[in-house]
Amino acid sequence: MRRILPRLVRCLVCVSAPFALAIGILLLSLLDVVTLDPRIVPRGKLIVNLLLYWALAGVLLATIVNARAVGRFLAPRCVPLAVTMISLGLALYAGELAARIAFRGTEGFGFVPSPTLHHRNPPNVNVHDSTGASVRTNEDGFRTDWGRESFRGQRERVVVMGDSYVFGLGVEGDETVPFYLQQILTERSGHSDIGVLNAGVISHSPIIHRSAFREVVREYSPTLTILLLDLGDIGDDYKYARAIVPGSDPDNPVFDIADSERKSHGNFALVKLADPIFALLRVPFDVARRFRPQRAVASRYSDFEIEIDGVIETNRWFILRHPLEKTRPLFEASLSYIRDIARDARAAGSRFVLVVPPRYFQWSDRECPNDWAADTRKLDEPYEYAAFEFFDEAAKTAEFPIKSLLPEFRATTRFPLVLNRDAHLNPDGNRFVAEVVADYLVTNRWVGIPAG
Repeated sequence: MRRILPRLVRCLVCVSAPFALAIGILLLSLLDVVTLDPRIVPRGKLIVNLLLYWALAGVLLATIVNARAVGRFLAPRCVPLAVTMISLGLALYAGELAARIAFRGTEGFGFVPSPTLHHRNPPNVNVHDSTGASVRTNEDGFRTDWGRESFRGQRERVVVMGDSYVFGLGVEGDETVPFYLQQILTERSGHSDIGVLNAGVISHSPIIHRSAFREVVREYSPTLTILLLDLGDIGDDYKYARAIVPGSDPDNPVFDIADSERKSHGNFALVKLADPIFALLRVPFDVARRFRPQRAVASRYSDFEIEIDGVIETNRWFILRHPLEKTRPLFEASLSYIRDIARDARAAGSRFVLVVPPRYFQWSDRECPNDWAADTRKLDEPYEYAAFEFFDEAAKTAEFPIKSLLPEFRATTRFPLVLNRDAHLNPDGNRFVAEVVADYLVTNRWVGIPAG
């Protein structure tokens, strides 16, 4: 031990050189001379990570330098080591089986392909989404306890349409925006006959919402229809428009559904279980990827190409990288689908409201610190707020109200509102959206008017 410890210390000193720059920057940040952007990685996590890799590098160098001594130590112990490795392999196999039982239900669910809606949630099921949250659907595949008949029996019938942010990916059914909205409107009005229907479907966008309203939502006889527009919907509309079968009616399109049934990718359950450890080890790679060119998410859902001002874009965050004069045609296309939904809603006796919430990076540099899709965009894209500029303009002439939630999110001190590793809202984030929307609706006397 007397010989090993000094050698290990010398090796730690030797491997300190590559870490010197990073350590120096950390020291300067502790003295407030420089500021480390927390959107890349929190300072405390980076310090722990550097110390960990420094120690591992020192041990590795010490092993290499003392290879002969290590060999002499291991030679008479080959059989015990082999038994240990086999035992470890069997233990990992048993652990994987146990972990799969623990994570059972997090494999997600398959969509039902639909030529008119591209894909739908499976109807009348009690399953789990890819995060393990329980999902129960009605006869139309909506994540709600309402059926058509029971919903139509309510005095005020609010339908909330949207994608995974309305559906509530990553949270339980009683932690979604529509659930909280019904709860809040009921409490504030004193009426018990207000129904709010969760008509969110993962990955739907306005071009499909239009067909969904005509085909399904209208049958619920809504008195108010709310569409929550995800900023990624602009790119999704472009993608889905390209999937329309040539020759079909543009107002009632038929989609190519060959690739519409998406299933979750299999992962080792032990990897999921050990994710907090791996998250710490991933820090250098998380830092490096934020400085690489943006990439498309490795998913058929996100695969597309579009040329904007001579640049080939391959993910839907192109709207953050180009000025509005270049992306306006894409926004106008989505707005045209929304106008169709508003007209159909009015024809069905329903008012219509468009709500535009921000993504977390547009109001906070602390939210979602381990966003798995962070490298699909830069930290500060030059046109992050072009979408809000567009819809603020549209609100002046639109025949329906458009409510931006950006001011409320920027003003709030509530934290966190987003999941740790995914850009979707957590339960408190969903409640916050529901509270703001409820305030807006009640103030404008569109729904939930207090009794008396």
